Amino acid sequence: MRPSYVPGEYASQPLGGAVVWSRAPGEPTPAGLLPDAIRSVERLLDYRLRRTVHVVVYDSNEEACRALGRRVEPTMLLSPLHTRELSLVALQAPAVDPQNGDSERMWRHLCHELGHVFSAERTGSIKRLGDDNRHMRIPEWADEGFAEVVAAEVAARPDIIDTALRRSSVVSMSDDEMARAFRDLNSKVRDVASATATARVWRAVQTRGLRFVFEHLAAIFSSRGT
Repeated sequence: MRPSYVPGEYASQPLGGAVVWSRAPGEPTPAGLLPDAIRSVERLLDYRLRRTVHVVVYDSNEEACRALGRRVEPTMLLSPLHTRELSLVALQAPAVDPQNGDSERMWRHLCHELGHVFSAERTGSIKRLGDDNRHMRIPEWADEGFAEVVAAEVAARPDIIDTALRRSSVVSMSDDEMARAFRDLNSKVRDVASATATARVWRAVQTRGLRFVFEHLAAIFSSRGT
């Protein structure tokens, strides 16, 4: 089945339990990192992912913007679709921007997007890009903060957490302000919202442990709480 946001002329290729969609199947792309990234997040959270992860690799920024129905930066990754059975991660080929060929950067960003995938499965959330997250079982800030904590932990980047804690200590954002920032992919305050969200989730992780937080995401973050 071809997920939404995958251009009709793209073909699929199985990859370690995932499915990669691209214009030229078999051509090396950052999607090749995905199987190891999935296993790494599974070990981190002590949880076996049940759904199929699909990855679309857009071969131009114009194609990405057209398929997603909005302007996105050439280096942006996102997870625009979560259903009961699958999740879709969208990325852009190295030819679009050299940063997309940086394996260390792409590893961390793939782990971030997988944080959203695991969160959606664990909470039973359903999402489609542009639906204002109305079928998400946790607030946008909790989903974003959890994904960033997962990425920082898997990539062994404690500096990401340190930066988030430092930035969030000098800037205050409400839940509504963060929600608006996360719904606007090009928001100028998206980085500040991400720092605030990451710091909030990290404080919960420090108190209760990451695996406990993951297991009880919907209960812990059903309201601001932490």
